[in-house]
Amino acid sequence: MIQIVQSRIGAGFENNDTFLNYFQYSEHGVDLALMECGYENCDPNHYWMGRKGFHIVHVIFSGKGTLEVGGRQYTLQAGDGFYIAPDQEVKYTADEHEPWEYRWLGFMGTRAVIALNLTSLPETSVFHVSDLAGLNDLLGKVYEQASRMTEQGELMALGYLHFFLARLVDDYGKKERATNVSSELVNLATAMIRENYAHDFGVQEICRGLNITRSYLYKLFMRYYKISPSDYLLKFRLEKAREILASQSCPINTVAERTGFSSHAYFTKRFRMAYGITPREYAQSFQRPLEKGTDK
Repeated sequence: MIQIVQSRIGAGFENNDTFLNYFQYSEHGVDLALMECGYENCDPNHYWMGRKGFHIVHVIFSGKGTLEVGGRQYTLQAGDGFYIAPDQEVKYTADEHEPWEYRWLGFMGTRAVIALNLTSLPETSVFHVSDLAGLNDLLGKVYEQASRMTEQGELMALGYLHFFLARLVDDYGKKERATNVSSELVNLATAMIRENYAHDFGVQEICRGLNITRSYLYKLFMRYYKISPSDYLLKFRLEKAREILASQSCPINTVAERTGFSSHAYFTKRFRMAYGITPREYAQSFQRPLEKGTDK
């Protein structure tokens, strides 16, 4: 089931700045899901700062602004675009005198991971668009169909999203593709973990998404990381939990939910086994009181 929420927040294309948020409730490890799409004609110095749990691509159609990501700052203008990875901290700001106007798409899923790993976008973050009018038309069709809020419209929007990903691979595909199949597979597997760790996601979903057996996936991880895929996923979740505990005042059960653990008790047990202290003790070492909630 997909719930669609529409929100209007100001002036934009045709005096209407609109975006759609899609909240995906179906099984995680989905092939491809549209999470968000929209367009905005920004006010001077308008900015957005934070992170989201899915891939986002912006394309700038007029004006200019700045992007801050990965410790670097980029000045961008009409004809440029930028990619934001899931959970990547960013800030982007419209220019004071020539504020930008852009469209964007947010999406997730195995197909998205595979397509983006065929491009240079995860490494470069920014790109230049050669056919701005054509891409504007394509992004507009995604939004047009999504805004119908019907099953048919949803399918059409996903179809255009597939076209969009194909355009990215065609225009920004890596010049030198890795010929080592096992290396590509293990890179895709770890990318799937980074994207889905916060959900009900495990080794079975990785195998299904890559169409490989559990034993072969196990051999790949042992070869490249000297650790099993299940242990890699557990370690990744625990590291993400530590990041949250060190920077935010969340109840422990909330941290467990946000990092994909099935229960508060299991999370606490695994955290103590890995680090020798409980999540609560770790959070208190930063001298920050926890919010009300289950905090053992």
